[in-house]
Amino acid sequence: MLLFIYISLSLNDTISVTALARQRKKRRLRCAVHIINLCAHAFLMGKDAEKIAREMDTALREGDIKRVGELWRKRGALGKLHNIVKYIRGSPQRCEFFGKQVCGGELAAFDGLEVSLL
Repeated sequence: MLLFIYISLSLNDTISVTALARQRKKRRLRCAVHIINLCAHAFLMGKDAEKIAREMDTALREGDIKRVGELWRKRGALGKLHNIVKYIRGSPQRCEFFGKQVCGGELAAFDGLEVSLL
């Protein structure tokens, strides 16, 4: 079996079209980073991922940040986590404060914990 892997997805399809015009998508391999990105996207977005992504893109283009936040909140706990991360990364002061909490702060006490399975 002959498989192809290239750096970019569009290049992948373009080059392999001449070799295997009818089976290029079946025989295409993706790089590990791209696979991880696709998995993370599917995990975060869940069902109707394309529809939600379109809604978010539309809201971003229109500058409706409140709507983007609402769409993320609808994603449940992961959506809330996304909003927390965006909030922390929204200012250098919050990033610095969070970093101090994680490295050597109160949260660092959790670094040495071990989880035991019963």
